Amino acid sequence: MHDGTGTAIAMNWGLILPDPATQPFVEQAVTDGIMPAGFVSRPAAFNDGETVKFIVLMTDGIISDQCRPKDLNRSVSLAPDNKKTQLRTQARNLMYKICNRAKANGVTVFTIGFYVDAIAATEMANCASSPRHFYSVTGLDIATACRSIATATRKIRLTQ
Repeated sequence: MHDGTGTAIAMNWGLILPDPATQPFVEQAVTDGIMPAGFVSRPAAFNDGETVKFIVLMTDGIISDQCRPKDLNRSVSLAPDNKKTQLRTQARNLMYKICNRAKANGVTVFTIGFYVDAIAATEMANCASSPRHFYSVTGLDIATACRSIATATRKIRLTQ
C-alpha cells in the first residue's frame, strides 16, 4: 500500500498468521533454524480444543482506496501507469469477508478504533466478534482497551 488506511490488508495478515494452512511455512522456518523446534506443528487447527485464537485489529481511520503497484519493481508514479486501485467499498467488503471467515473459524476478533469517526467505528464494530469486542478510544484510553483485551484473553487461558 502506498497511502491511506489498509485495514483489509491488516486483517488479512492477522488471519494468515493463525491459519493452519500456513503450517508448511512454519515447518520450513523450523527446518531453516529461524524458529524453535517447538513451533513445528503450529499453527494449530482452527477446531483444536487446546487452542484459542485471537486477532486484535486497530485502525486510526476509515478504510480508503488501496493503491498498489502492478509491477513491484517500479514506482507507482512512473509512466506508463503502474497503479492498480481497489476502491474503498471493495476494500471494506474484503475486510468484512475476512472478519467473517475468522469468526466462522472460531477466532475471537477484537477491534480498536483510535480517534476514529462514526464511519470507521461502524466498520470496526462490524468486524469485531461482538459489540463488547469493539473499543472506540482516544488518548490514554488506548491503554485501558489493551488491558481489557489482555484480561479477557488471560481469563480464557486460565479457565480453559
